[in-house]
Amino acid sequence: FFSFHAMPTMMQELSKMFSKVKKWWLGCGVASIIGAVCYRYRLDLLAMGIWSIPGFTMGRRLNWWYEVMGIADYQRVRKGKFATKMMNMGFGYADVDYENTNLKRIASMITPDWHTYETYCLQMYDYITRDVDVKGKRMVEVGCGRGGGAYYVASSRKPLRYSALDFSPQNLKLARARFSNVQCLEFKESNAMDLPFDANSIDLVLNVESSHCYPDIARFYSEVHRILCPGGFFLYADLYSPDKVPGLQQKIQDAGFTIVKQEDMTVNVALAIRRYGASMVEIIDDDYGPYIRRFARKWMGDYEANAQYFEKRETVYFLMVLQK
Repeated sequence: FFSFHAMPTMMQELSKMFSKVKKWWLGCGVASIIGAVCYRYRLDLLAMGIWSIPGFTMGRRLNWWYEVMGIADYQRVRKGKFATKMMNMGFGYADVDYENTNLKRIASMITPDWHTYETYCLQMYDYITRDVDVKGKRMVEVGCGRGGGAYYVASSRKPLRYSALDFSPQNLKLARARFSNVQCLEFKESNAMDLPFDANSIDLVLNVESSHCYPDIARFYSEVHRILCPGGFFLYADLYSPDKVPGLQQKIQDAGFTIVKQEDMTVNVALAIRRYGASMVEIIDDDYGPYIRRFARKWMGDYEANAQYFEKRETVYFLMVLQK
């Protein structure tokens, strides 16, 4: 049954078998490492994939990036690591004459964990809403993002109801997780071209730095006009290239609005970027993976380039108070 003459053959077979097992375990190990790396940087890989999809316009890519960053930040919420960083994602406003007074007043209304950058964003909301009486009004914000501005206005201006709308489910999750303690404030997923309100049912609509991403701006203006009560106000702030502003004004008037006030805030926005710019880089470097960080630093953290866009008036930032 057993022969010493068979030993070499048996040893060869065992060697082959162990060689296969070794390769299998090695393969499992490599696959596990690759899987762990892919899981760790899954959002970065997703972001890289989105950016590489052929045929995607810049607007669609930015919208998807916005959603991916929302997923990344919401994961921190679930892990209990949430801080108030990046609850605003727009540009801020610096009031040259009254900045210290304004920032102190704003700081007194928020918790200490708000970042320097965000206080300038809140100053933007504070300035935009100061000319209209908000108290006791039915108010809608279209394009609320992560809800930082909505929280500030709802808390400080005391509307009857503040409906904050955005298209991004992930960023709305962030907003609800952070600001669910304000009774008059609600967050809803919605399309800016199809607002979920009856005609003549809203007193005040707010839109800050969002409309430049909309595919049909004329339809958006028409929707805002539809839901506003007669005499209701539309507070509208955004950034565009200077040559496009006259066309926007015409579409606004075509929708039925009267332009009550128009103000160029370009200098104030550029000044705010200069003052909070370095703190933006700190937020980005602390909170995101390598590829998302690289993108965010290019588009949001390059405060020198962003400031120059406004200082050279390649881009202008305007505020309009419109009335139905």
